Amino acid sequence: MPITAIFLDDGGVLNDNARRALQWRRWLGEFLPRHLGGRAQDWSEANLEVAARLFDGTFLQRHFGARREDVSFLEWERAYALEWLGGMCERMGRPLPDEADRIALMREAHRFVTGRVRAGIPGAAQTLRALHARGYRLYTASYGPRYDLEGHVATLGAGIRELFTELYGADLVNLLKESAEYYRRVFAHAGEDPAEALVLDDSPDNVRRAEAAGARAVLVAPVPVVGVRHRVAALTELPALLQAWEAGAEKGRGLG
Repeated sequence: MPITAIFLDDGGVLNDNARRALQWRRWLGEFLPRHLGGRAQDWSEANLEVAARLFDGTFLQRHFGARREDVSFLEWERAYALEWLGGMCERMGRPLPDEADRIALMREAHRFVTGRVRAGIPGAAQTLRALHARGYRLYTASYGPRYDLEGHVATLGAGIRELFTELYGADLVNLLKESAEYYRRVFAHAGEDPAEALVLDDSPDNVRRAEAAGARAVLVAPVPVVGVRHRVAALTELPALLQAWEAGAEKGRGLG
């Protein structure tokens, strides 16, 4: 069946995570003193320390143990806000806001920062415009929440947000991307037939989950990965791959 809808990951596909991290600390350092006091540089350094632990691959295991497959986004957000803001407040010697206030402050901080960071992958905006012009319906399918994605997508360029039918993060389906059900929920919520959907992601595990949910999937990676059928080095290569598929050239290019 022809591809009619494309679901794109954010970090590693639309935006450069390394460039984002450097800018993130700067803008967060500007935001937090307005609400919690202290110096911008100190908050930036606190964030660097806390982020190293948050993203070391053990967060879900520490908080949820064997339940990582069925953790809801709301559960994850509560745990993340506690460790993220709590860790920084502890380092800064500041009192930790109560749960409702720290979640609200975390969301506000994320909106502030994501609306200012500029980390788009070179050529991403032009490629999105080209895909939309060819009639593909565009969505994100990301780990992060929609309140992050709004900023990440809008800062890619003028009019880019309007190219997307919807921005799917874990919050809209209340399920983390590690779950085998994540893509099924996203496709169902979007009203898209998985057989006509394409997922573009930089994680081999997510590519496999998308395929298990009935979609075609393409990995974004600089080199081939064992067990992954379709790969591009960057988003900018996707239109050519789609054109080859449409022309029935998969076998000739070694993609079938």
